[in-house]
Amino acid sequence: MSNSAILSICQDSEGFLWFGSVDGLNVYNGADIHIFKPDVNTPGSLSGNLIEEVREGEDGIIWINTNHGLNRYNKKTGEIECYREFEGKYFWAKTSGNEVFTIHEDDTIDYYVKPEKRFVSLPFRGVVKSEIQRIFIDRENVLRIVTNRGIIQNIRITFPEGRPKLAPAGDYIHNSPVRYAFEDHGRIYFIDADDYLI
Repeated sequence: MSNSAILSICQDSEGFLWFGSVDGLNVYNGADIHIFKPDVNTPGSLSGNLIEEVREGEDGIIWINTNHGLNRYNKKTGEIECYREFEGKYFWAKTSGNEVFTIHEDDTIDYYVKPEKRFVSLPFRGVVKSEIQRIFIDRENVLRIVTNRGIIQNIRITFPEGRPKLAPAGDYIHNSPVRYAFEDHGRIYFIDADDYLI
């Protein structure tokens, strides 16, 4: 392993284990470990060495969240697409149909257009990046933005004519600020300022 401090673990549909560490991405295929690290002399290498999250997308695709951008790795071709516009603090989530959305600035939600291999910006007023704790997309394609103010912004995503459309879906208001949030089997859990797990 490239480092013993592991931030994320993902098992893909082929059974490969992906370990995101503070210094590189490690992939275990059952026999060997392959290590991915950024290399300024190699075009198409990872954008950053601190791997915060790893998730599987559609067949053969692995998404890698680093400290210097979001990366899309194609297992079949070995190609890594780097999206450095998301350097620093940003948030991302994907639908059950593997459509990827990100937030890295106020009043905007970005969407990954697969055929064009790029993100496009969708304006959506009321999104304040500095207030966000985590974002999730549920099975009904509702984007849930958990804020530190205790408000969960709900945004319904539809795909008329194949392109995403965003619409407010009613917010949930909690009576206390939120310190941390996570999702498990379609449920959102959060710890509030009173140290209660909700």
